[in-house]
Amino acid sequence: MSVILGLNAFHPDSAACLVVDGKLLGAVAEERLGERIKHSSKFPAHAIRHLLADSGLRLRDVTHVAMARDTNANRAAKMLYVAQRPIKAAGAVVEHLSRSRRTKSTMQQLAEVCNEDPASVRFETVGVEHHLAHVASAYYLSPFEQLTAGFSYDASGDFASMMAARCEGSRIEVLGRVTLPDSLGFFYTALCQFIGFDSFGEEYKVMGLAPYGEDRYADVMRQLVRLEQDSWYRLGKGFFGMHEGAESGAVDERNHIVMDRLYARRLQDLLGEPRLRNAPLTQREKDIARSTQVRFEEAALHCMRRLHALVSTERLAMAGGCA
Repeated sequence: MSVILGLNAFHPDSAACLVVDGKLLGAVAEERLGERIKHSSKFPAHAIRHLLADSGLRLRDVTHVAMARDTNANRAAKMLYVAQRPIKAAGAVVEHLSRSRRTKSTMQQLAEVCNEDPASVRFETVGVEHHLAHVASAYYLSPFEQLTAGFSYDASGDFASMMAARCEGSRIEVLGRVTLPDSLGFFYTALCQFIGFDSFGEEYKVMGLAPYGEDRYADVMRQLVRLEQDSWYRLGKGFFGMHEGAESGAVDERNHIVMDRLYARRLQDLLGEPRLRNAPLTQREKDIARSTQVRFEEAALHCMRRLHALVSTERLAMAGGCA
């Protein structure tokens, strides 16, 4: 019997799922159990215990534990990033090493979480690259079996912000990635923060604000997000300050996700002073929201055209925070 326990941990919206002999028996987010903390990034101990008990299984029955994280992925891109900005990237290196230790330690402590004797546990641990897990979540649960284009994009995961793939049958072939510091997710969230929506998960508010504005900042947005024929997308240099070592999934005393500021002073030189959270919304913020949304959609369509040239099909499986 094959029993796979899948985990998302140390990242907002931690969760677990259980697959037995290829059939999904259950999936639950940690926030729905225990302390009921919204967007919980804690290890999904309650979710794991619930799924195993609900299925009449124990940890000793689990043959594989899959974690939606592969700390070895995109290593060359990480090394290049550090080499180009050694001082600025120092915090990111520390966070990367800390995350690797936490992941390894957690696997060792899983038996304790489930009240099992460590000697009775024999599962194999599998790290799945963040965006590959996203593509798989969309493609394998879709009705498609023939040639399908797979696409994942978000802020970042395993140092990448996007993955393009060719999917067919049970196979997913990775065709391309975009690695940090280039990220459409960071671009959108940075502008959300500038408009004054600086809490985790408030992008929907800016998307909702956009129809009330005019696209008056198109020239600025073209500087922020570069779209070229031979690449997916790039961010303009000097406007953003992401990936400098903030702890992934860290929370404050109210259990709210801690968000570092993602835009740099240079953005203020173009757009003026950012709106404070409790300040009135003016037409300027509505116009910035509209231009942000327009440029994001232009970038998304640019990627879709490029993907279609690589995978000629009308079938698309898409996932990730930006999707």
